Formats: sequence, structure tokens, C-alpha cells
Amino acid sequence: MKISSIAKYVDQPLIINKISNAAPAILGGCAVGLGVHDVFIQKHKPQEPKKNRLIKNAVVLGTVSAASLVSARGLTVGGKKIFTGLIETASKSDILKEQQNAIGNFIKELNPKDAKLLGVLNKAKEKALSLKETDYVMGKLGKDKNAQGLLGVLFGKKESLSSAQIFSEIGKLSLLGLIPVVAGVTAGCAVDNGPHKKHNNSDRIKEGFYQYFANIFLCNVGAGAALFGLESLKKHNIIKSISPSQKFVGMIAGIMATGVFGGSFIANYMSKKVIDPLVLKKKEQNLTLEKIYDERTPEGLDMAMHIDDVATAGVLSGVKWIEPVLPAFYLFSGYRAGMGYRNQHHHHKFHKECCGK
Repeated sequence: MKISSIAKYVDQPLIINKISNAAPAILGGCAVGLGVHDVFIQKHKPQEPKKNRLIKNAVVLGTVSAASLVSARGLTVGGKKIFTGLIETASKSDILKEQQNAIGNFIKELNPKDAKLLGVLNKAKEKALSLKETDYVMGKLGKDKNAQGLLGVLFGKKESLSSAQIFSEIGKLSLLGLIPVVAGVTAGCAVDNGPHKKHNNSDRIKEGFYQYFANIFLCNVGAGAALFGLESLKKHNIIKSISPSQKFVGMIAGIMATGVFGGSFIANYMSKKVIDPLVLKKKEQNLTLEKIYDERTPEGLDMAMHIDDVATAGVLSGVKWIEPVLPAFYLFSGYRAGMGYRNQHHHHKFHKECCGK
């Protein structure tokens, strides 16, 4: 079994349609998991009544989940389209119709004699192929120039986006990530009636800025900038071609440089120098944090978020299957923003020194 066959299998339009249909359930499961972990497993200092924490989680996760789904899939009320989703999806009936036409034309024009191949293609008129069947079709037709149109319909057209195309996608991807973050901050501020509401709201705004700027926006920019650099090297004959592995390494480097390191530094600086002064009185500002990374340090879970920055741009061999589950990735950012997450070891110190708890 070839790795390329696995990639083709998961990128079948019918498989992507199934993933898209399951996306709300996936998002809901992630939301429930985050809430249960925070309320019943995670230990918080200072302590907070579980009832209060449960209410906060329900409001924030519910709001972020709804905002994520609407931004991705759109909103229809009374049969009228209010908002068009940012993630394009095709219906199963449309996909099957296109596959049936492509298969019918292929058989009519080339008249293949392989009974097993004909059986597999006839199956593809009604349902997705198995991994074994995908491998068989690719083995038989993968190098056939006359079959490339059919393969593009069955397994998705291979896309290798240029830097210009990626930069054109940044607006859509950035908006897709911004909406749940704003929803999280708004919901968190609305539900918080505690004695430290002002400080908590400042934390929410800072975490929202951190999540969006460092974990979402600048990573998209970094991936595009890295590919632009590789294209420049090729244009000036410094390198002969750009292989998939070169793209992968280059864009990971771009994401790490602009998002993980540069983005987190800028977000922390803005939090200390701009957001706190705007939200808090001078005596309430976080004066106990002297170093820029005392504000917020990148964590493993932050870095895990960056997988979507590469995949959703479609730069790695035209990967499409992950796009329908992007709301689940952005749920995490919106949730952390809504809860006003700060690194616990820094937050405990500040809360004790500033608030006496």
C-alpha cells in the first residue's frame, strides 16, 4: 500500500463530504471534552466553585461552537441565506452526479477491458472507494494521461498553491479564526460577574489577541512568505525546483518564525504596553511581570494548533480533508480566549501579589 494512495483515499470528495457532515458532532465532542477537563479535572488556583466554572464553560463553549459553525458553514433562516460560510462544501448528490458523468465518459471513450477496474469504477458511481480499491485504481490508472481527468474527479484535483494564491487565502483563513476568538472573548466577559472581572476581562482580551495574532494570523503569513522565498530562489536559478519536502520544511520554518516566536513576542508586548493600559487603571496594571515572556509563554498545545495553518492553506499536496474540521481547531483558541487563559505559574504569582489570592 502506497502512502500516496492513503492521501488519495482521504481526499475523495465523498469522504470529505462525510467528514463535513460529522463536523458538528466532532466540534461538540471537543467542546464537551474541554469543559469536562476544565471543571472536573483541571485544578485551578485560586479555587473557584464548580458551579460557577461550569456556567462559564457552558456559555463560552456554546458561543464559540455556534460562532465557529456559522462562520464555516453559513447561516440560513427561513430558507433565506443570511451568511455564506467560509468553507466551501458540495452536496453528496452533486458529487455523485459529477463522478457518474466522469466515469461514464471515461468508459465510453477508452472502453477498458479490466473487469475488476470496471467493477470498482461502477461502485464509485454510488459510494466512496475503500483504501484497497483506491490503491488498485491508482495502480492501474495513475500514470495514464487519459485518466487524469477521471482521477481528479474521484480523488480531488491536486493543488499546489503558489505564494500569491496563499496570500489571497489569508483573508478568509484569518476571518475563520477571528470569529470564534471574538465570540469567546465576548461570551467570557458577559458571563463573568466575579470580584476581579476587570482583571479577568483584560486577560481575555490579551489571550484573544495572543491566540489570533500568534496562533492564527501570523502563521498564515509565515507560510506564504516562506513559499514566496522558495519561489524567489527558483526564479533566480538558485534552486532548480521546489519539492514537497522543501515546501513542508520551508513553511514550518516560516510558521515557527512568524507565529510561535515573533507572534508570541509581539502579542506579549502589545498586552503589556497597550491592552493593559487601555483596560486597567495604572495601579491595577500587571506591574509584577518584568520580562516579556512573563506575560505568556508558548506551550505545546499552542504549537499543536499550527497544523491547521499549513493544511488549510492547501499547500501540502492539495490536502482538503482537514478543512471541514477547522472549527474544532479554532474552538480551542476561542475557548482559551474566553476563559482568559494565562500560563498558570505566571498567573498564580500575579494574582497573589496583585489581588492577595
